[in-house]
Amino acid sequence: MKNFPKKRYESVTSQRSVFKLAPIAAGCAVLLMGASVSYAQQAAPAAALDTVVVTGIRKGIEEAISVKKNADGVVEAISAEDIGKLPDTTIAESLARLPGLTTQRDRNGNATNISIRGLGPDFNGYLLNGREQTSTGDSRGVDLSVYPAELIAGATVYKTTDATLMTAGLAGTIDNHLIDPLAFPRRVLSAKVEKTQTGVGIPGLQTGTGKRYSLTYIDQFADRTLGLAIGYVHSDGNSGSLSQGSWGNNATVTTAGGATSQVNIPFGGGLTFETDRNTDKRDGMAAILSYKPNKNFSSQLDIYSAKIFTGLKKIEVQAGTNGGAVTNATVVGGVVQSGTFQLAPGALIARSENIFDDDKIDSLGWKNTLKLADNWSASLDINHNKATRVERDIEAYAGIATADTLSFTNGGGTVPQFTLGNPGAYTNPATIAVRDQSGWSGVNYASGPYAGKTVPQAGYSKGPTVTDKIDAVRLDFKHALPEGGVFTDIQFGGNYSTRSKDRITNEGLIVSAGNGGYDRIAYPAGAYTASNVGGTGLNVLTFDPTASLWPGAVILSKYNNDILSKTWTVKENVATAYAKADVDTTLSNE
Repeated sequence: MKNFPKKRYESVTSQRSVFKLAPIAAGCAVLLMGASVSYAQQAAPAAALDTVVVTGIRKGIEEAISVKKNADGVVEAISAEDIGKLPDTTIAESLARLPGLTTQRDRNGNATNISIRGLGPDFNGYLLNGREQTSTGDSRGVDLSVYPAELIAGATVYKTTDATLMTAGLAGTIDNHLIDPLAFPRRVLSAKVEKTQTGVGIPGLQTGTGKRYSLTYIDQFADRTLGLAIGYVHSDGNSGSLSQGSWGNNATVTTAGGATSQVNIPFGGGLTFETDRNTDKRDGMAAILSYKPNKNFSSQLDIYSAKIFTGLKKIEVQAGTNGGAVTNATVVGGVVQSGTFQLAPGALIARSENIFDDDKIDSLGWKNTLKLADNWSASLDINHNKATRVERDIEAYAGIATADTLSFTNGGGTVPQFTLGNPGAYTNPATIAVRDQSGWSGVNYASGPYAGKTVPQAGYSKGPTVTDKIDAVRLDFKHALPEGGVFTDIQFGGNYSTRSKDRITNEGLIVSAGNGGYDRIAYPAGAYTASNVGGTGLNVLTFDPTASLWPGAVILSKYNNDILSKTWTVKENVATAYAKADVDTTLSNE
């Protein structure tokens, strides 16, 4: 039921403003006349105060309240107080402020998804300017962190059903709105710059940095019949962390004097220390062109595009300790403070792992509205949406071809300090290479030239490539009915959309392209030295594997039911028709 029609509500608001100002103005005029006749004659008349302009946060709150009052159902709304001034950096964080809405965050702390009244994000409908949006995940749930606040004018969350919503969700529907340039009274130019630092002063950890900047331009031309809005926002940041995962604690210790004993040591069976680096880069762009030559016709073309790269790079030093034999050891109070391990060729692994999501979202819409008669109007909306995600977890295992020694001090501390017998070999691309880690694949060749040998494994790659596309066209009609009746207007129309979503997985071992996969693979161009890995003092050569791998490396695909089930394709053609009548009546005066 429409209890607050838009025209009626605006009229009441205007009258209340006049009634409140008039007594105050009149009272002031009487006081001034009594004090000084000449001053009263020079004072501006009260009638000049006929316009009250509300801006800032009050304007944003009033607009959101107005949306809720004029809605046909139960909705929540948020509106920017000014251009680029939503409460937070993304629409996902701003929506979490509304009643009944909560947000979930990714591993980097970014608000990505919204739950409405306790139901998961998969149960929501997601729109942009009323158009269905594609997603980069396994479901229809959209990552809302890709919509920067600088490019969004507001959002409406529908908690009840509405016939005009083509893709309503079970829990609710979230409709984000881009800027309308003709809604602004003048040219607007907005610029913002932010910088951050994280992890400052933590020993062994590189300080994280971040920056965010945006630029928005809005203008009107041709006597305000043509409007243009262009916005761009960029943000990137990185942060670091240290971790360890050593195993085994029983070591055979031989002191410098030749005494041998069994002593517990935290990394007696093997050691793993790593430096992690999180990266988050985002670019968003929106362009809106509005044309309204007269009150009967309007046309708006809007383009939205975003690129998001989130990655976790792991630089790891991993080594088996050759049965936990420690020589030249120093034992103090039952704790091995220092000693040396003898390492077999390739026993110390310089492991480079890159876990990332590389997303791209594009949205294009063109809507035309025409007033056919005094009480008839029609609109045609044509739109296209596409989202692509390249998701990978790629590991590469490198080592040297000769034996070495690994000495340590501070064995009783949280992070020991290590020294290699030939430290330069692990940072020199001529001596260290990605190599088969014998036995890691767990699979033997049953026949052929490699019969009896294990399948090589110099690394591992997994993760899907997701492509989601929607093309839709929508036609709507609206007919206003005479006043005084039960119904104020009727709406009807239809929507036709085609959607396809592919999730293609190519998972398997990384092997050399030569010698049946057993050759060593050289580091690619752009490899760099990682210093003080895991805070241990060790330096190793590393690189950032990409989805296309690197020269000399190929994927030896694995096929089993678990992996094959990760690949699927969905296609759908949906035709929807609707009719709706708005009710505005009074059941009782009591």
